Amino acid sequence: MASYPLLVAPPEALLKPLAMTKRLLLGPGPSNLPPRVMAAGGLQVISHMQEEMYQIM
Repeated sequence: MASYPLLVAPPEALLKPLAMTKRLLLGPGPSNLPPRVMAAGGLQVISHMQEEMYQIM
């Protein structure tokens, strides 16, 4: 597959640091999770419905 240069400039939002509000994920349980998954669950994520995602798109 050939590689071509990007002709569209990236959105301005990608050039700025990402600022996100803290969120808490609650779900049914209990569940047995590997430590790797538990550690990843503690990291912040961005939802497809958050304003920051719309700025990137």
